[in-house]
Amino acid sequence: MQLSDIRRLSLAWMFLSLLLAVAVATNLGCAAQAKPASTQVGAAASPSNTTSFAVGKDPGDKIDPNARFVIYENGKYGYMDRSCRVVIAPQFGQVLDFSEGLAAVFKDGKWSYIDTEGKRVIGPLSYDAVGSFNDGLAMVEENDLWGYVDKTGRLVIPIKYSYADSFGDGLAPVTPEGESEMGYINTKGSMVIEPQFDDADSFSEGLADVKVHGGCDYIGLDGKVVIKGGFAGALAFSDGLAAVLKGDKWGYIDSSGKVVIPFKYAAAHDFKYGLASILT
Repeated sequence: MQLSDIRRLSLAWMFLSLLLAVAVATNLGCAAQAKPASTQVGAAASPSNTTSFAVGKDPGDKIDPNARFVIYENGKYGYMDRSCRVVIAPQFGQVLDFSEGLAAVFKDGKWSYIDTEGKRVIGPLSYDAVGSFNDGLAMVEENDLWGYVDKTGRLVIPIKYSYADSFGDGLAPVTPEGESEMGYINTKGSMVIEPQFDDADSFSEGLADVKVHGGCDYIGLDGKVVIKGGFAGALAFSDGLAAVLKGDKWGYIDSSGKVVIPFKYAAAHDFKYGLASILT
């Protein structure tokens, strides 16, 4: 199973992040109808005949007081704060989660970026699809090719990649047009890790999961393998842990490659605020 396949499956399970919002709401003595943010290709579907719950510690005060959670009402998306107060009324056909203080929203056939109070600060944009901001840049798609814009909406890395993902730790995985392998560019658009991977994910906490020769490993910022696991699937590090697939079961490893949560889950998601949603 390639990392791109894992990503698509991960998107299908994104609804599990709802558990985190519900957990927050429950701890604060309130309830809200929350849904995960949709992606560039639409809202995620919910699988059936599964049992899901969160593993980890109570997030407590780790949650940013200015955090925004996606809500859904009458076919439209909006945002609530951690006290379950609606701060941006449902009005968008598609949305992405907030990142670096901005969120991409789709309305009236155009993408824009809003701040945490709902004010439009970038756009409307004419791109076919957009991504969230990371390291000050967001990916944008036009005619099946990708580039990156800055927080003024200015195109700073040309639209010339057949595949691109978000920046992390100053690098982003891309596939140059006409090539099949993936490498990494820096925020200036220079290729710093040459294309050599069958698949690659964004860097997080100094590591990135890549696929080469049939297995998933983790590399460092210099492109050298740090964790050689040969996993069937792997996700990004978050809160010091990463979900990895061995056989047909998911578990979690730390940054040294040590298994800290056994391989026993049918599906697993990234840790966030000390919690991770899983399927048994």
